[in-house]
Amino acid sequence: MGRELVFKKIKNSGIGLTVVGSIFTLLTLCMLLFLVVDGSLIDGLIILLIVALCGGLMLYFGIRNLTNPMKHGMFKRNPYLLYQVDNMAANKCYEDKFIMISDRCIANKKVYNEIAYLEDVFLVYIQKQRTNFIPTGKLLYICTATGNIAINIYGVKKQLVDELADKIAKVCPNVRFGYNNDGLAYLNQMQQLYKNNNGMIPYKGFVQNVFVRQQNYYGQGYDQNTFSQ
Repeated sequence: MGRELVFKKIKNSGIGLTVVGSIFTLLTLCMLLFLVVDGSLIDGLIILLIVALCGGLMLYFGIRNLTNPMKHGMFKRNPYLLYQVDNMAANKCYEDKFIMISDRCIANKKVYNEIAYLEDVFLVYIQKQRTNFIPTGKLLYICTATGNIAINIYGVKKQLVDELADKIAKVCPNVRFGYNNDGLAYLNQMQQLYKNNNGMIPYKGFVQNVFVRQQNYYGQGYDQNTFSQ
């Protein structure tokens, strides 16, 4: 069931891109006809080329997603995606309104393809978004070997966010917390280690359905004062 959701998302994306790309292509032909008749082809050539390029790219990626979904960028970023979503579907042992956890993986509850192995989670921090000094958003970033899992926590009580951080710390053996120089250096170091070891980070034996409290409750380096950015 896991990988079916991923392929469905890619298919929907392919259909959308193909439709929009076709519209842009038709628009290009109409513009070309109009400019030729109007005698102003040279003046509108730049706009015509931009529209044609956008339409062509959308058509290309749309058709590619439909005919060869394994070429989608999400598989390039995370070669283990299908194995992970299958594992989550078969062995899920925890779920709340933010995340899902299996015996091997952690995932965004609302964005199924944002998933990683537990040992591949390296850094967690909160980013607050403001517009004209007014708070407009708040995201919890779970930084992994293959990308970021972004969870919207705007308006969520601090207690629930702390419980979420606690849950992540319990099951992710390599995680640190806080947006600071040490945390970012550690993230870069671990991502480089992941690349140098052909996508392998030591697995420390998380036991299915059992959350074992780590010696450092919030993960190494956790500091509530530096947890958020």
